Order: sequence, then structure tokens, then C-alpha cells
Amino acid sequence: MILATEEHRNQDAQSYGRKSAERLDAFMRLGNQQTSELGIAAGLYSNIATVDLNIHLYSEAVPYGRRIVELGRAIPSDVRVVDGLTTLCEAECYQGHFERASQAMQEARKITERMVYAGPAGAIFDGFGTFLHEGLLLGEEGALNLGQPKEAVGLIQRAFDIAESAAEKDPKDALSRERVANAGIPLGNLLREQSPQRALGVYDLALTRDQEAGNSRVMMRKRALLLANSSYALLSL
Repeated sequence: MILATEEHRNQDAQSYGRKSAERLDAFMRLGNQQTSELGIAAGLYSNIATVDLNIHLYSEAVPYGRRIVELGRAIPSDVRVVDGLTTLCEAECYQGHFERASQAMQEARKITERMVYAGPAGAIFDGFGTFLHEGLLLGEEGALNLGQPKEAVGLIQRAFDIAESAAEKDPKDALSRERVANAGIPLGNLLREQSPQRALGVYDLALTRDQEAGNSRVMMRKRALLLANSSYALLSL
């Protein structure tokens, strides 16, 4: 399902997602699940929702986001609740439902800021995603947003710094390097008109981390975006 999405086989990804959801729903209807099983189910619903978001089926991702939140509260698990809320935020935002998206994001941020992490991995999965999603909601360049670019820069910068801090500490951590690129692209895009030199610094660091993460199709697509977008910053110097 996820591999089909990465290879842009969207029809296959949608088909696999629906089949997975049907089987998962059937399992959940049996009831009496163990806590560990609820956690696994929440993770699987998250994967299905991610596929829907990636292929722009935003309305279909909404019920999965709600299901993840419900399961997270039943476990209970702040991590799963935040996952579901950020899913809802993204799905609602891209449908133009800004008030709903903002409510979900604000709740996710409150939960994230009270969470304590044993190491940088937790911050990468939770804090990073929360700050990045809220920043995109507020002012992602070239997308539906709430028209608050200055506030967006601050939040995306926080996400960028979280990922870069983790990448610095572990030279073999591909995940943190991918996250640096994920935050670096929208951050550089927001900065390039008003602060092209700063934008170039962001793009260059993100490009370095992208190259360190290897040559998968996903990373090469991000690399192409970083190179193309950085050219606009260069033209502004």
C-alpha cells in the first residue's frame, strides 16, 4: 500500500487501503481487544490515512483520523492521539475547513508540549510532526493556509531544528535526515523572498541531509525540489 503510493500507483494504493480498512474494521467489531492490539490497530489506521492524504483523498482520511484519536484515548496513548489529530488537521485543511483544522492542531500542540521524551527519536516522531503541520496550516507557500506566514516560519523552524539536532547526533539516522528535508523545503520556500540568504542556508543543509539519506526515489524527488526551489532564492540575491 505505502510502496504503491511512493511509486505513484495511486489506484493500487487506494485499492490496498480499502481492503486493509475492511479487514481492520472487521477485527475491531469483534471487540475485547488487548491494549497492544489497540495500538497496532491505531498504527494501521494511520498508515491507511497517510495513503489517503498522499493521494489527495482528504475526505476519506478524516474518519481514520478520528478513529486513531479514539483508539489513542482508549489505550491511553498521547502519541496516538497526536497522530490522529495531525491527520485530521491535514485532511481538514486541504478541504478548506480551516477552523476544524486549527482546533485539531491546537489540541495536538498542547498534548505534545506536555509530553516528556526519553530521547530525540520521540521528538522526531511527535514534536516534529506537530510543529510542521501547524506551520503548514498557518502559512504553507502555494497551498491553502490561514495567511500567517511569520508564525508559520517560527513553527517550521522548530520542526527543522528538532530534525537537525537528531541528525547531528546520529550519522546513520536516515529518518531524521528525511525530516530535515521535509521541513527544509517549506521553510526555505517561505524565506526565499524576504530572506534569500537564510533560505539558501536552509536549502543547502536540507540538501546535504537528503544526500546522506541515500538515493531512494523518495529522497531523490525531495532533492530535485530542493535544487529547483533554491534557484529562486539565488535569483533574489
